[in-house]
Amino acid sequence: GEPLFRIHAEEEADLGFAWETPDLPTVSGDVFYRETADLIAWQPDETGLWWTPQNVDSQTVLGASVGLASGPFNAGYTYTDARQRKSEVVYSDWSTGEVRTAMVERRAASLPRHQVSLGFNVGVINLLARWVGDRAAYYPDYSGAPVVGMTEKVIPSVWVFDVRAQYELTRGFRFFAAVENLTDADAPAAFGNTAEDRDYPRAPRRFTLGAEMAF
Repeated sequence: GEPLFRIHAEEEADLGFAWETPDLPTVSGDVFYRETADLIAWQPDETGLWWTPQNVDSQTVLGASVGLASGPFNAGYTYTDARQRKSEVVYSDWSTGEVRTAMVERRAASLPRHQVSLGFNVGVINLLARWVGDRAAYYPDYSGAPVVGMTEKVIPSVWVFDVRAQYELTRGFRFFAAVENLTDADAPAAFGNTAEDRDYPRAPRRFTLGAEMAF
């Protein structure tokens, strides 16, 4: 599934605002910065068969978001500039046991630069649209050993639409019908074990009917 992260040390700064007036849309925004040291990420090894904990020496994230809400409509956009610095194997001679590493800075793995959300509520109908920009991951390439390269793999950007309708029969009890991934978007949900595989598939369009009771 998605890489799992454990944070050892982190510095963070955040500055946000909100502007509300009776007759105009509500506008909100946020600017943030995070610097993380010794980030542990589960990533595939050079064989692609096993996921192992690998250290990302440092990661910096600089981003901004803006939101707009007016009546039944809301929208949001987030931009993230994330960079990672990691000690990577650049030379590995299995016959002599010689291994060389270098500190390499790259775009942070698995984090999209752009994200958009759109929501619309009218009556009993709720529509949610999400756009996630492309994401990158990196896989060691030992095909030219003893020189070791790095293969970059990208999951393309994708729109995902969900729709839900509900009817409250009595207070706290309602029926609902929902469709997830309405357009059957097929961009992978997460990176797989190797640069050549087809990654982890996104769940296809799914219909749900049910009832809920709140206490």
